[in-house]
Amino acid sequence: MRWYNYEKEDVYQFCGPMFTEYEDAAVNYYIKYGELHWSTSVVDAFMKQKHRLLWEKRYGPVGKASDEKKKLAAAGDKATKEGNFISKIREIGFGRDIPKEVHL
Repeated sequence: MRWYNYEKEDVYQFCGPMFTEYEDAAVNYYIKYGELHWSTSVVDAFMKQKHRLLWEKRYGPVGKASDEKKKLAAAGDKATKEGNFISKIREIGFGRDIPKEVHL
């Protein structure tokens, strides 16, 4: 066994910042070089960076969409708990007869 299996508290206390720094560096390295082939040139790396920046400009930072999905799911749960007209119809089972524009 290695020493850090016995001294986990000391490892987390003294080496924790190094572990987080390593994880951040690994993520940044993958963002920059992750999907590039071994024979790519610097032009390909710049194109990947350009496309990533354009994507972030259009859609916002990565992970933002999941927050919006969570908000929509919470709103749907709230509407179901309130018992509005559409949720009552869905409970009855006539969901297929509701027009598309009314669906939540």
